[in-house]
Amino acid sequence: MLKASNRYLISLCICSLPFCALQAQTREEILHYDFWGRYDTAYVDTLRSFSKTCINATELPPKFYKLIQLVEIGIDSPSIDTISPEIKNFTKLESLSLTKSKIHILPPEIRHLQRLKNLNLGCNQLDSLPSEIGELQNLEYLDLFRNNITSLPSSIRNLKKLKRLNLIENPINQEERKRIRRLLPKCDIRFEY
Repeated sequence: MLKASNRYLISLCICSLPFCALQAQTREEILHYDFWGRYDTAYVDTLRSFSKTCINATELPPKFYKLIQLVEIGIDSPSIDTISPEIKNFTKLESLSLTKSKIHILPPEIRHLQRLKNLNLGCNQLDSLPSEIGELQNLEYLDLFRNNITSLPSSIRNLKKLKRLNLIENPINQEERKRIRRLLPKCDIRFEY
């Protein structure tokens, strides 16, 4: 049994547990899966951090979006290709990393993640970002490494706290690079190694 100290389950790192465990009937059952054993699920409502690799699904199950206390999400999976508009439920989220996937669209509902400081969407298939990205007033780090982005929306100029922007291995021409630098003059922008 997985036990939480001080009656709180703070962090959950699932490295070998199949993601179907998140398709349980209720949030309290979310950690129960026979492959890995039976877990104490009484403290799922206090879960703050979620990390998972190699999910065998094209999108996160609806029940995942009910873990609204999450502050940090890290998912590294080659099969994920969709982010649900329900991402808006994670209003306490400060760090979101969805890497090495097939995500091609970031939903405009990303604007609801007002506490977000770190957004890592590296190694995906994004062509562009929604203009709503500019509403993430607390965003400090934006990693878009190895995508298919050719330009960024003008709204990125509103990201006043942005310290670093990684655009390495994106097909961005020189003119667009100059435009991005003008929009974010105080940001460390990386186009090349």
